[in-house]
Amino acid sequence: MSTSPTSTAAASPGPPWLQSALTIAIVAAVAGILGAWITANATKSGADASLAGSRYGAESAQKTTQLQLAADQAKETRNQRAQVYAKYLTIVSKYYTGARLMREYAGTKRGVPGCENGETPICKQSLETMVQTEIAFLDSRVAYQAQIDQLTVYGSEEAMKAHQVLAAMLPPTLGPAPSQIELGTLSLPGATDPKKFAAAYGAFQKVFCREAAAQPRSSC
Repeated sequence: MSTSPTSTAAASPGPPWLQSALTIAIVAAVAGILGAWITANATKSGADASLAGSRYGAESAQKTTQLQLAADQAKETRNQRAQVYAKYLTIVSKYYTGARLMREYAGTKRGVPGCENGETPICKQSLETMVQTEIAFLDSRVAYQAQIDQLTVYGSEEAMKAHQVLAAMLPPTLGPAPSQIELGTLSLPGATDPKKFAAAYGAFQKVFCREAAAQPRSSC
């Protein structure tokens, strides 16, 4: 059975030039689609990388800010305590000295040395000295209580413990001021034993050293 020329022409893919054109068009179309896909994925990857980088940068900046705030707060606390502790030591020393002098007066007849035999010149001079001593004592008493208030706000637990040891050796700062006679009858270990007061004072100094210095000595 023979094939007709018409059937043969319909089955033919066409002239070579047409086949080449179709092939080129198909390749170009596939390449375009593939290129677009690659570009889209590259853009998405770049965006994801940029987003991740931005997130990491934000987290790092936040951590840096938090660390800086903590460092600033620690520095402010050290500076505040340095002022409070230094003033506390100065005032407690004055109060201790005033209490000792007042106690010494309380141990003499009539509370004034040199007045055993009446109103002599020495007695009058002693009276003036005693008045000045008492004024200084009362002033230091008020100042000491004011500094205790500051210590209560800004001091650490260790500082408060060291203060309580010192305060137990001194006359009370609240209520009516004790008279000379009352000072003579009060149990004040610091006034009767300077070594005990010095040891308690030194303990507070060590707390001061540890908490006020950015790099405290090992001996603190």
